[in-house]
Amino acid sequence: MFSKHLLYLTSDQLCAYLWHGGRLSGGVIFNNDRAGVDDFMDYLDSHGALPVYLLADLIEEDFQRVCVPHVGGGAGRKLMQRRLLQQYRETPFRHHEMQGREAVGRRDDIVLLSALTNPSAVQPWVEALELLKMPLAGLYSTTLLSEDLVRKLALRD
Repeated sequence: MFSKHLLYLTSDQLCAYLWHGGRLSGGVIFNNDRAGVDDFMDYLDSHGALPVYLLADLIEEDFQRVCVPHVGGGAGRKLMQRRLLQQYRETPFRHHEMQGREAVGRRDDIVLLSALTNPSAVQPWVEALELLKMPLAGLYSTTLLSEDLVRKLALRD
């Protein structure tokens, strides 16, 4: 089993953990400023090129539930990309998730659109990873992950 980095980003700081064998260790904190990013780059440089998972827990996140025509294949992917770009022009950090289909009428798709609406909160950290050629395995919203966490922990209330 190989190691990886788990990064937890808030508006104030980034916490870096080493993730190995299902366990986290470390917990090094970097301030969300230029000096913090520089310290973060030194930290990563000393740990080698491990895959990075970035969890973003930011207030600047938006969610929109929309209905779109049911279109499959490449045309459907293009439709969703256009819809995301229309909704969230100012950020590259956008996502869509199918939530089902309407029960009546045209049976349009119900889609949750989401985005980190302040890319400047994430961009310095991602740029640091790019400079060091660190593989970014994924950028995840803690809000969107919470549903899976509730299910995994078998929380019913």
